[in-house]
Amino acid sequence: MSRLPPADKLPLAVRKNIRDSWDNVKAGHEKRISDILGEPWTVDVDPLAIYPYAQDDYAKESTGDMIANYIGDATSQLESYVSNFGDDAKDEINRAFSAHSIIMDIDVDKKYTYCGVTASPTGQLVILFGEGYLGTNISDALQREHLTKALNEVSASKGGLSYIARTGISTEYDARIQPTQKKVNELLQTPMVLEPGFDEAYAKLAAASDKVSSGWEGNLGSFVKLYMEAFAGALRDQKFGEDEMIREEFVERVDKARVVFRIVDDGAMKEPYNECVLENGVLYLQTTPSYFGVNIDNIANKLVNLL
Repeated sequence: MSRLPPADKLPLAVRKNIRDSWDNVKAGHEKRISDILGEPWTVDVDPLAIYPYAQDDYAKESTGDMIANYIGDATSQLESYVSNFGDDAKDEINRAFSAHSIIMDIDVDKKYTYCGVTASPTGQLVILFGEGYLGTNISDALQREHLTKALNEVSASKGGLSYIARTGISTEYDARIQPTQKKVNELLQTPMVLEPGFDEAYAKLAAASDKVSSGWEGNLGSFVKLYMEAFAGALRDQKFGEDEMIREEFVERVDKARVVFRIVDDGAMKEPYNECVLENGVLYLQTTPSYFGVNIDNIANKLVNLL
């Protein structure tokens, strides 16, 4: 639907409800949000702008209570989100919604059925409500899935890794790769740098998103970790830790001491799903967009043959 013009004036009973139930608690909500996010935030909901969309008695007669409930539930959802995902999520929210302001608006683009969240062109956090659903399912507006979607849209629009990808990398790769790195170094008896190549892999997968399995952004960190673990497992199974001859050959051939994950174009591999190749003293663990995440354990099965 097209956006309706704001109301010129609200009925007295509605104005009183807004004063008593919203205006009197607004400052408290702003303080709580600011405390949660560590930056000064304001709530700038315009009752005149949203009132024309009210259809049921609750939205029409208890507009102040309704706004307070939207903001109260949004505040609780923000608190839960930051509690679950930490300071990185807090920083992401502050960057994505750079105006540090919360407003409400009709969901003109029909992103959601009942309610949701998006960022305005000027960086405001916008609580969206669907046509005919002002005041319905209020607590769902900033639920985890909706907020993550909004953060991802903002980060994706700026280029580089999306928020979902960065979150997965932080929690599934960065926080968990050290045991694998340690195992590789022990088996080869020399330092070997594991390079996940996230930026390049993300760009390749994003460009071929029609070929990649759904959820690839969130799985980027965990899948690359599994590829690295498969490489470590191949070193173990092929006796690199025990056989000095093959170990020394590996170190001599991989003289850049780098093991790099990468995505190559479909048709660029000799093996069907994934493979390891040597180029200029670097060992590459590679797969294609179509087979990203498929048969991960096979990535270095032919490592000894390669040497």
